[in-house]
Amino acid sequence: SRLGEYEVWQNTHRIDPGELWETHNALKTLLLGFVRRRLSRQSRRRGESEDVVEVARNMMDPGILTIGFGRRFATYKRAHLLFSDLDRIAALVDHPETPIQVIFAGKAHPKDEPGKELIRKIANLRHDSRFATRVAFIEDYDINVCRHLVQGVDVWLNNPRRPLEASGTSGQKAVLNGALNCSVLDGWWAEAYDGRNGFAIGKGSSHVSDEITDTRD
Repeated sequence: SRLGEYEVWQNTHRIDPGELWETHNALKTLLLGFVRRRLSRQSRRRGESEDVVEVARNMMDPGILTIGFGRRFATYKRAHLLFSDLDRIAALVDHPETPIQVIFAGKAHPKDEPGKELIRKIANLRHDSRFATRVAFIEDYDINVCRHLVQGVDVWLNNPRRPLEASGTSGQKAVLNGALNCSVLDGWWAEAYDGRNGFAIGKGSSHVSDEITDTRD
């Protein structure tokens, strides 16, 4: 691959920003349509009411900043971190000027009970009226789900516990599809982040106490 070669990127400044934005919005629309179909199918499979299915069919707004989180649900990846303070995230989700919405997808190892519990907690946020139309969990994670996510989200979230991230390839895929990366300074992002090309969580330091590290991040 020539993606790491400086010369490959020299002409990117000639690309019309409007064309890039139009392409991104088209892919985002495809993603949200995919999410609605999957969520409504999940609701039907669980035997939920038509009202719940209808909510799933109409959730997510293409005009709202969309954050994606898709990967293996190992506990060190801290999928729960964004929702460690529900009142605070609820205020962000429903902000009058800059609301957000979040799409989660992933699987835990069959024997990873803590990982499966994380999935249950996030999936059950749909029962909280504050998040019912703005937070989604897509079941049966596979390459097709991943492809839709990295192509359509505005921001890719990656917040593993340092220094346990070997690379963070999902974030690399998202960046190549035009998303902004928001990550702890670990894995590839510790080398790639330059202060202008995305967002860093923390300053790359860790505490001997995982609880204190989580609180700081």
